[in-house]
Formats: sequence, C-alpha cells, structure tokens
Amino acid sequence: MTYEEIMKEITEGLSGDPEKDMKYLKVQMEKYKDHEQGQEIIRVCGRLLYNLMPDEAKEEIGKIMNKEELKLDSIMDDH
Repeated sequence: MTYEEIMKEITEGLSGDPEKDMKYLKVQMEKYKDHEQGQEIIRVCGRLLYNLMPDEAKEEIGKIMNKEELKLDSIMDDH
C-alpha cells in the first residue's frame, strides 16, 4: 500500500471517541513502524494522538519539551 492509502485507512478507522482512537493510533504506529515510510506514518499518527490529548496533558508535554530544549541549548553553548 502507498503512504496515501495507509493514511486514508488509518484516518477512516478513527471512531471519534478519543480514548478508543488513542489506543487505535498506538496500534497503527506499531503496525507500520517497519514500513519504508514508517517514520512519516508515525509522525502523523503522533500529531493525531496529540490532538486527542486533554489540554492538561498537552501542557505537561510542552513543559517537558521546553526543559529539553533548554538542556540542548546549554550543551550547544558549551561547544
């Protein structure tokens, strides 16, 4: 299957129930991890997962990413 066909199949499989869809997307990410375009499929599924998360979880992820970015900046400044 092509990337477009896979993504169409994945998005058509979404139910509209965030809890079910989060589990479904995780299964799809595992299923396609070794596909030649698996990295892009996982990236798009990750974005879909993020959009399904409650706002509190998104805020927590944002905080973690900011901390990691600061660590990376510090490492880069040292070199």
